[in-house]
Amino acid sequence: GGVISGTSAGAAVMSKLMITGNELINKDSSDIFVSIQKGNVEVKEGFGFIKSAFIDQHFIRRKRLNRSISVVLENPNFLGIGIDESTCIVVYPDETIEVIGENQVMIFDATNCRDVRLDKNGNLGGENLIMHLLIDGDRFNLESKEVIE
Repeated sequence: GGVISGTSAGAAVMSKLMITGNELINKDSSDIFVSIQKGNVEVKEGFGFIKSAFIDQHFIRRKRLNRSISVVLENPNFLGIGIDESTCIVVYPDETIEVIGENQVMIFDATNCRDVRLDKNGNLGGENLIMHLLIDGDRFNLESKEVIE
C-alpha cells in the first residue's frame, strides 16, 4: 500500500488512457476544443494506476467539457473524470473514489451510449451519455459506475 498523488498533468498521467492536451484537428491555439469531433483529442498511455477511467484536470475552470466528451465517446470502456481546480479525488483500493475540495468533479459514462455516429464534418453524436456532478464528500464506484449513497 501507499499514496500516490499528482496535480494537473500529474493527475492526468495516473490513468491508463491519458489526455495529452494536444488538439489534432483545430490548430488555432487561440480557440481550442470548440468542437466534439472524432480524432481531435490526442490520447496516450499513462501510468495505468486507474484502469477504467481517464482524468481531465482544471475541468470546469478551463471549460474542458468538449474534449472529455469526445474522448469518452471514442473510448466508451473508460469513464471520463473531470476534476476542477482546488479539488481532488481519493481513489481507494476497492475502486471507489471520494471527492475532496472546493469545487466539483464531473464523471462521464458512455458505456450504454447508443447510436454513436459521425456527420460529414467529423462531429460526434450519440444517445444516453450519462453525466454525474459530484461535490465535496460525494463518493462514486468505478466498477458499478454509480454514485454511492
